[in-house]
Amino acid sequence: MFWYSARATVKIFDLPLKRLSLHYVDVFDHHLTPFHDTDPGKIWCSNITHIAWGTLTESLCRLFTYFPNLTHIMVGAWNTTTLVGEVLKQYPSVQVLIWLLADFRSDNETFVIEPNEEKDSGFDDYRVVTINGHLFKDWIRGAQGEEDMWDIAERKVKERKEQMGMHLLSRW
Repeated sequence: MFWYSARATVKIFDLPLKRLSLHYVDVFDHHLTPFHDTDPGKIWCSNITHIAWGTLTESLCRLFTYFPNLTHIMVGAWNTTTLVGEVLKQYPSVQVLIWLLADFRSDNETFVIEPNEEKDSGFDDYRVVTINGHLFKDWIRGAQGEEDMWDIAERKVKERKEQMGMHLLSRW
């Protein structure tokens, strides 16, 4: 797990990462694009399964293609639902998408906002989980092996899938 910011160096590519949180994606893009074209770059990118980055743009969404094994994406709730919906369509292998509110009501509390509650994303996709919490502090918990947003969102998606299965069974 790594938190990338403008001060980080390209040494990031020497780390055996699976989870990556990007704060300044445009800076990362500058380092990633030429690196991705190398064999070690392709291997490194293939290891990444979880990506968190705040602001999406159409041009930055192309970076997802560098990570063929992405299963989890986290984006800020300030993004347009249209753009996030396109990401879900373009990457059907994504199992969990966290729609992060990050309104910092609490330093320690991380929780799911249920559909139809205030500030819910409005997505009609069981993979999208709206979460409120402090990203950096949550990241530290995850790095220490404690439950983090990814764990909470995975559990919620699993519950939804089970409920969908029960709903389908009850119709028979």
